[in-house]
Amino acid sequence: MPVPVPDALEVVSLADDPAVEQPAEALVVRCWPEFMRHSVVAGEWFDPLFARFPELQVALRRREDGAVVGWANTVPVPWDGTDAGLPDAGWDWAISVGVARGRAGAGALSALQAVVDPDLRGRGLAGVLLGQMHLLAGRLGLGDLVAPVRPTAKAADPLGPMEPYARRTRPDGAPADPWLRAHWRLGGRVVRVAPRSFGVRGSLAEWRRWTGLALDRPGPHAVPGAIAPVVVDRDAGVASYVEPNVWMHHPVRAG
Repeated sequence: MPVPVPDALEVVSLADDPAVEQPAEALVVRCWPEFMRHSVVAGEWFDPLFARFPELQVALRRREDGAVVGWANTVPVPWDGTDAGLPDAGWDWAISVGVARGRAGAGALSALQAVVDPDLRGRGLAGVLLGQMHLLAGRLGLGDLVAPVRPTAKAADPLGPMEPYARRTRPDGAPADPWLRAHWRLGGRVVRVAPRSFGVRGSLAEWRRWTGLALDRPGPHAVPGAIAPVVVDRDAGVASYVEPNVWMHHPVRAG
């Protein structure tokens, strides 16, 4: 669905200007909790994603000073069009399989990330990025955009289950979560939960450094910014985070 880009901003892809990568990555650092930047899968596949599909990575850049205020990453994936064809591995599946296979057999474009300058949130820029993803899918001749969505407000209840949270709605039928709702407003529907979408594993020393928490009790912990528990195994000296996301599907007008 087309979403107007504010006059003060321009859309530029990594293919258009490779120089957007550095300020875009700085924006990502501002937007995500530290521990989210230590995924083995993300570390392995983001550089190949940028190299193989620079035209599918787009920034919102302020015309006045060139500041990058939004950043969106996408990849083609081999989806068969069925709800069951969106796997439990969610985000990890999308980036790894999408980059490895390229456009061969692509059935949809998958969103991977959309971040907005924290100082500019609430101004509709997330919707602008979603609209750009729609346009990218259409340019590739793909009739579908899928997304393993990380519901933003779930961080207020990281120990609670995702399934009932993902199904919560407001009186108008819109999802209660603001990021799921942004997708819904652009024609997206909740498909199902991807229970093993994204993971981070590290030593207790690493987790303590990433979070500033003692994490000295075994079992699940609520960690700021997490939408699921961080589980401590003191005997092994490690902690693991397995994040569920919510698959959403957007029909797209190809062409």
